[in-house]
Amino acid sequence: MTKKPQSGSNESDPVEVEHTEAIEDGSTARDSPPSESDGQAPDPALTSGLRNPQKAARGLAAATLSLEALAVLMAIAPMRMLLEDSGPAIVALLVLFVGCVVLAGMVRKSWIWQAGMALQVAFIACFVFHPSLGVGGVIFAATWAYCWNIARDLSRPPRRDKSNPNYAGDDPPRATG
Repeated sequence: MTKKPQSGSNESDPVEVEHTEAIEDGSTARDSPPSESDGQAPDPALTSGLRNPQKAARGLAAATLSLEALAVLMAIAPMRMLLEDSGPAIVALLVLFVGCVVLAGMVRKSWIWQAGMALQVAFIACFVFHPSLGVGGVIFAATWAYCWNIARDLSRPPRRDKSNPNYAGDDPPRATG
């Protein structure tokens, strides 16, 4: 990006002007930040299309754990009404709530997916207090497994579909110039 003074305004207020580069076929491309590995922009065919796929996966994990924490917290009131001795169930739900909140705050850790699944297993184990807690645990475990699968898929380059009319061959396009 180059800066150029805006006409008719104060010379000290530069305005960013987009820099484009001509490509052989006559089209233009925006300057993009070079990748750290080779100094070239990453091939768009080998990326997921997200600016930061890992950040998207972490956000998905945090949102899922936050919603689970809310659901666990809301389950306390019905357990007080449905169970004669609700003390152990309430303690278990409060522990699950704290676990969800703590894990939601630690989504940058590499072990978050395994710890989240362990939390889901603990939620399913609450079936001993009431069957509805076990069902809720199964639902959140399935949701967590789906999110884990999405995160795994985002960490890999996309598969190349040879039936796609835009498929250019086995070798990625090479930069010219």
